[in-house]
Amino acid sequence: MKAKRWGLFALLLASVAAFAQPSPPLLKASDLQADVAILRRAYEQLHPGLYRYNTKAAMDKHFAALASRMNHDQPLSEAYLNLSVFAAEVKCGHTYANFFNQPKSVGDVLFKSPTRVPFYFEWIDNVMVVTRDFTPGHQLPRGTRILAIGSVPTPTILTRLMKIARADGSNNSKRIASLAVSGDSKYETFDIFYPLLFPRASIAMNLLVIRPASNKRQTVAVQALSYEERLSAVENDGTGNDVAFQWSYLPGGAAYLRMPTWALFNNKWDWKTWLNDHLDELADQKPPWCWSPGPQPLWR
Repeated sequence: MKAKRWGLFALLLASVAAFAQPSPPLLKASDLQADVAILRRAYEQLHPGLYRYNTKAAMDKHFAALASRMNHDQPLSEAYLNLSVFAAEVKCGHTYANFFNQPKSVGDVLFKSPTRVPFYFEWIDNVMVVTRDFTPGHQLPRGTRILAIGSVPTPTILTRLMKIARADGSNNSKRIASLAVSGDSKYETFDIFYPLLFPRASIAMNLLVIRPASNKRQTVAVQALSYEERLSAVENDGTGNDVAFQWSYLPGGAAYLRMPTWALFNNKWDWKTWLNDHLDELADQKPPWCWSPGPQPLWR
């Protein structure tokens, strides 16, 4: 395949562009090797942080390992996983096979399988702790600890996922935080890589859990969610556009604005109007703790 067909993602993984081809059963090793060569040239010439956390010799080994993993015909999922493992070795928080930059054909295959765990969670002491439950009958109340999915302990799952999570240098706290599932994004790192690293033949899963206020271990049978079912829990402004921020009032009248992301380039939501309306509302209330006349509307 000719190099000119592959646009280089600015400091991302150029070779992922190969996946835009009509879904063949396998990607050819010769094409993957050509993409690895493009990727290496792009990174060595353009990536400003390539040697920030790696020596030249270390990066040479990482490139060689990637070429070795790409030396046979393989499915899209395996190639994407190989590229993602390599990207994590760079130890740059902005270097990964960006979920949001892929062609629809890639996203449909890799990112929309019905494999979502039916809950949101945080990682606490290497164990999943449920923050929101989507199971019928609410079998996993907030605070439930998930000790294992199937036969795999959750600390083992986290250890493997840490090898693919992105962050600068040795910032493992950032890596762990990025592997939680909170509903803040259409594509979350855990949702993408867990089914690639731990494939299952069925959407049914058994969870080993300890519910709040209990020391008893129990096995709970649940069904994985589809991509669409998970998204249905995301706040919507009524126009089909995702509301990325949250506004609420705390006891005493203080306003609380939560902004989990500023990446709104693919979102048609009118965040400027939304934010101005809430600030106007706050100013109209004339809270006693506000010493100024109130904030003026912004971005108008």
